[in-house]
Amino acid sequence: MKIRLILWAALLCGTIFRANAQGVEFRDLTFRQALEQAQKEGKLVFMDCYTSWCGPCKNMLNNVFTLAEAGVFMNEEFVCVKFDMEKGEGIELGKRFEVRAFPTFFILRPDGTVQHKLVGGSQWERFRMRVERGLNEKTSLLYLEGRNQAGKLSTKEYAAYVNALRDASRDNEIETFCQKAFGKLNDKVKCRKENWYLFEQEMQPNDERFIYLVENKSDFDKNIGSTIVDERICSVYSDALNRLHSDKGNTWVEMHGLIKTQSGKIEFDGKDKISCLLEYIVALKTREVESVLQCLEKNKENLPTYVEFDMLGGLNFIMNLGDNSQVERYIQLGREAEDKAETPQLKEIIKRVFDKLQGELTDRTTYVELKGKVTKDKMENVNLYEVVDGKERLVATTHISEDGHYGFSFQPAYQGFYTVGGEKILDRVRLYLEPGDRAEVNILEDTLMITDRNTPENLLLARWESMMIPVRKRLDDMEYVLFDYRDFYPYFVAFLPQAEKFKDEISFRDAAFAALVRQTVDYDLDYAAFRILNALKATKEVYMRDGRPTHIPSRPTPADYPEYYKTIVKKGKLSDASILRQPYGYDYLQRYTTFACGEEKERIALENRLEWLSSDPLKAEMILWEMEKCRKYEDYIELLDTYGNYLTTANHQQRVDAVSAKLYKGTAGKLASDFTYPDRDGKLVSLLDFRGKVVVVDVWATWCGPCRAEIPHLLKLEKEMRGKEVVFIGVSVDEQKDYKKWLEALEQEGLEGIQLFANGKNKQGRDKIMNDYKIKGIPRFMVFDKKGKVVTINSPRPSSPELKSLLQKLLK
Repeated sequence: MKIRLILWAALLCGTIFRANAQGVEFRDLTFRQALEQAQKEGKLVFMDCYTSWCGPCKNMLNNVFTLAEAGVFMNEEFVCVKFDMEKGEGIELGKRFEVRAFPTFFILRPDGTVQHKLVGGSQWERFRMRVERGLNEKTSLLYLEGRNQAGKLSTKEYAAYVNALRDASRDNEIETFCQKAFGKLNDKVKCRKENWYLFEQEMQPNDERFIYLVENKSDFDKNIGSTIVDERICSVYSDALNRLHSDKGNTWVEMHGLIKTQSGKIEFDGKDKISCLLEYIVALKTREVESVLQCLEKNKENLPTYVEFDMLGGLNFIMNLGDNSQVERYIQLGREAEDKAETPQLKEIIKRVFDKLQGELTDRTTYVELKGKVTKDKMENVNLYEVVDGKERLVATTHISEDGHYGFSFQPAYQGFYTVGGEKILDRVRLYLEPGDRAEVNILEDTLMITDRNTPENLLLARWESMMIPVRKRLDDMEYVLFDYRDFYPYFVAFLPQAEKFKDEISFRDAAFAALVRQTVDYDLDYAAFRILNALKATKEVYMRDGRPTHIPSRPTPADYPEYYKTIVKKGKLSDASILRQPYGYDYLQRYTTFACGEEKERIALENRLEWLSSDPLKAEMILWEMEKCRKYEDYIELLDTYGNYLTTANHQQRVDAVSAKLYKGTAGKLASDFTYPDRDGKLVSLLDFRGKVVVVDVWATWCGPCRAEIPHLLKLEKEMRGKEVVFIGVSVDEQKDYKKWLEALEQEGLEGIQLFANGKNKQGRDKIMNDYKIKGIPRFMVFDKKGKVVTINSPRPSSPELKSLLQKLLK
């Protein structure tokens, strides 16, 4: 019997141990039943107030209250119950106990009185300490609050009361109480360990408690420990700087000054970090890009959270205000933050942000952004021009917005001069642009202003442009139509020393650009001197003509020229093509050679002009200028035969072809327009290679059905003409992508002999034959005689017997 009782006791103990090992036992009781059960068992009630959606609530239920040690402690001391505050009895309990945060826990006496309150979960070790404070009547919130309200709370109980308030999350009351308690303590005891709780609460640098802490740091270091004290000081400063970071006004300035002065008087671990953050706040508020970057780089191993979040969007001004190297440094910092991200989600967010910035930087290094404001009356559009072979060519036009702003974003074709402004020359200004530049030009009523928001190159150029504007106005503005050479020359001569002084004072980091600006000054002065010679000016004297007062036209003679003109031209002066970088360069060449030859420009022979030019590219421009004046195709061919060796670039060829297309009529009996294309083996073949034979040219393409339909007839005609002085040339106008199809078609159709591919690597080759011979549709057959002259550029097709008859007639 005795043995049986012992076994039953062992089984019962094992059952109890297993129950406790399973964690806290939350009993399925109503609130009233819980109080009654606590009364019976002589325990307190522990009530867990939770919701189904609350993450911290779930963490406590699943990861804390399931611990065996939690079960042993809690089940011994309490009748434990839990209620969902959004269901059943929990709804009423939530109202009754004013539950406003989750999870909230109450320690209740059997009569329902709240002895202690705990808001928020934590790990078990800390949670147990909080619960034990509530278990002990002398440290419970109910007891200490009663003592405080009765004015009986002793200084020794202050810390316990603060802990009880903290458990209940009554932070506002803690702040008030600590300030009151601090005032009651004398200075000798404030720095003692038992009163450290006063300094653990929320403080700001201007709080009297914190000021006392800083001023008596050495005493606190002895009593509390320098490590703890330094951590607290650093924490208060960090929190304060966090608040300053969010300040939208200017109140941050005063607090910032206080922290800087205050922290400068003491030494503490983390001072370097605080100093860096002080610099960061100023840099952030004033948008000093370099200072922001330096702060981030110096403290990148331990950045506060708010700075890390700044990098996800709060520092966008770095893209707007920073140069490319600064943006690159910022992106590098972002990549480092991406590598250190603690979660995959954060890593992905950072990656997206800085991938986007990298793309924007790539655009910045390949695009130019040009913008400005327009106040000029009646101006609706702003034009952007590039300089091509000494002439302005329109790149883009943008409409001026309602508030007067305009903007361009474009990939520059080269690094050099561009112009921006209106249609009139006086309404445009010259800029020096390269990929990645940002420029701003305001077009005002009376002038054009290159603003301070420009590259150093353009700021230097702007100084010269502003000096030249009055000179140009006196040449072109109708206001100065009576400002003839007699007025201009004294003005110009007085201006020359100013220009020389400007050149002498140029000091620039890039010696090559400084030289370019000096050269530009010289070219501009020469060009102004050339232009007054033919400017539309009139004298101030008036005579009557047809009953109307009329001003006499005014032009200077060599006798009127000032000394400057004796230096303006000389052999070898234009020894390179640099003048073509200027927007007026092409016109400058004509005026320069005209002045050098001392004659009217229409009477000057081309060979005389070329003598004054030492650069082949400049000679090419002069030759092209002469060609573009030709009215007859034969005159153009004569120039091409004489000077064609100077026309060496693709640009030259394109312009030559344009002249050819404009002048060539394809008239019977006139010389054929030559063309040169590669054959199937890559050998270049020209039309005029076959002088001495009748030539039939077939212009076709592989995709052209009617063209392919003529091939059998063409092959038959070739066979019939074999052994006679007739050459058949096929010219394909297929695009380059269809080159292989062309070769395949030659095999499929049995096309032998001379087969040429006109497109080459670009469209210009095809355009030559299509434009010169005015070909609008294919197939097109053309016939040329033995002297290389046109018989017809629109002959009958091989399927018509008329073509064979025409060839037989030409061969007689």
